[in-house]
Amino acid sequence: MKKYTKGLAVLSSVVMALSAGMIQASAGLESKIYDTEYTDENGAASVLRVQEDVYYDGIVVQMPDGSKPTAEKIGISCPILKFPESRYGVISDHGKGNDNWGYEEDVAAEENLYKLYVYNIMTEDEAMKFAKKLVIRGIAEEASVLYCRYITTGTIEPDSLQRNNILLNFKNEKYAEDFSFDKYPEIQKILRYTEYDSSCDSDVVTVYGGYDTSEYNNAGTKEIYNDVKTLNELLPLLYYEIESVEISFEYQTTADEYIALYFIEPKWGDATNDNVINLYDVIEISKYIMNISDMDEDAVLLADINRDDKTDIYDAIEVAKCIMEK
Repeated sequence: MKKYTKGLAVLSSVVMALSAGMIQASAGLESKIYDTEYTDENGAASVLRVQEDVYYDGIVVQMPDGSKPTAEKIGISCPILKFPESRYGVISDHGKGNDNWGYEEDVAAEENLYKLYVYNIMTEDEAMKFAKKLVIRGIAEEASVLYCRYITTGTIEPDSLQRNNILLNFKNEKYAEDFSFDKYPEIQKILRYTEYDSSCDSDVVTVYGGYDTSEYNNAGTKEIYNDVKTLNELLPLLYYEIESVEISFEYQTTADEYIALYFIEPKWGDATNDNVINLYDVIEISKYIMNISDMDEDAVLLADINRDDKTDIYDAIEVAKCIMEK
């Protein structure tokens, strides 16, 4: 599984631009909506609204010696298939600097990789711990927790009458129904429209306008977006009844699916199984050697830092060396 590149995103230009907004949330990833700027091949700047939905989707294992995972070997009963399936294409960069994240432009169903469909029987945190056990106990050579990410992008597009729609979100319907441009003169001062109209639906007022091409460049998308941001910062401060101001985005693309693998890499020598190598690990190994420790099976295996299939004084010495070299 190490064939997956770490540290180099191989993505299409649009997805590359979008990945700047990604963040990591705990072990997994956070679903979110954010705006980003994209410059096309002609140098025209546009604003994209990106919706990311990320889902934990099971465990991927590489089995030793060409063997196949079975319920008996892995200790649980779940569907198991070769990985990846045909519906997967690109593994995208979710880690943003975290070496545990792997991504690659093209993934072939090779290297003895299998997906364990455990997302219905264990949580993401449980999958992290279970995948770690598979590696520690030598059941799998490598293991990763699998995620799927769906991205939909929206652009600022004029409607059929070539108007841009600005949404004023009021605190209740009464305020919205009483809307007039005279009550909120900042709208016409800041927005560089050639015409203004409005409609009310519940507590939202939609302001329609055609932009002035002499004032707005590149069809106005970036400049209009910035003007609406200015209104959003200003109007809620000036008028209690206004909650927010936003521009309408049209989602022109369908959701594309990408996947990410979070590599599970046990810290050998970590006798306390807390993902940190320190003096407490030396103490635990020493206590184990003297038969005064109650380390469980996984902790004993993790303590074997030199990987010679026994936990002894040499492991304590190696862990101590690691601490001194930090």
